[in-house]
Amino acid sequence: THLAEFHQVEGVVADRNLTLADLIGFMRVFFKKMGMSEVRFKPAYNPYTEPSLEIFAFHPMLQKWVEIGNSG
Repeated sequence: THLAEFHQVEGVVADRNLTLADLIGFMRVFFKKMGMSEVRFKPAYNPYTEPSLEIFAFHPMLQKWVEIGNSG
């Protein structure tokens, strides 16, 4: 919400056998399809999801990692 444009995507997947690795794998594929092939994940605290992650992508023009999302 810090830029002039704001995009939000939400989804729910439920299964007893899903793990955090499944979420990370999905997010890697999602952001790769959006044109962001270099992504990193960092544990985060959100009062509404457990576990939670901050997501960063490498910006080649800026030559630095920028936060692109949050999930949990």
